[in-house]
Amino acid sequence: MSIDTIEFLSHEICRVGKSLFERGYVHGSTGNISVRIPEQAGGGFLITPTDACLGFLVPSLLFPSSSLHSPFSSTPDLEHCWA
Repeated sequence: MSIDTIEFLSHEICRVGKSLFERGYVHGSTGNISVRIPEQAGGGFLITPTDACLGFLVPSLLFPSSSLHSPFSSTPDLEHCWA
């Protein structure tokens, strides 16, 4: 998997989440953001975790997955965000 591509996509998800939150399109922990990782970078998806506040995402909280049907082995501890 291309680390540069994954890092770029992680930062883009965080940037978009923050933008949506700051403009009032989402509040608290509503919704998720996902992106398909290009095949040349290893394929799969990068997904925001459940209950993550989109306005305060950090790249280390995003989950890489080989498919949308693959269960995740664990979830990070998240503080709920209430706006």
